Amino acid sequence: MDKKTIQSQIEFEYGDIAIKRIVNGWVVFAGSSHDDERVDTFVYEEDDNDPKGTENAIKRLICEHFEEHMQSKMEGGLKITIEPQGYAYEEEE
Repeated sequence: MDKKTIQSQIEFEYGDIAIKRIVNGWVVFAGSSHDDERVDTFVYEEDDNDPKGTENAIKRLICEHFEEHMQSKMEGGLKITIEPQGYAYEEEE
């Protein structure tokens, strides 16, 4: 398989993020909070020994980069759970 490098002129500011799916997880590129000229890179690797490794990696990514939108003790917001079974197995309420 050929590997290609794509170069672009994307400009990032603080608060901007780009998420890329890679073979073993996810990469986040985010505008730096410390330096306007820098883009920070974060890697969320999937654990091959975890049957829910993909789900756990993206959950960590979302919780860390969208923290201000997550449910807290006093405020509503996003709540992410990983269910062990499909919805066909859930009891009807």
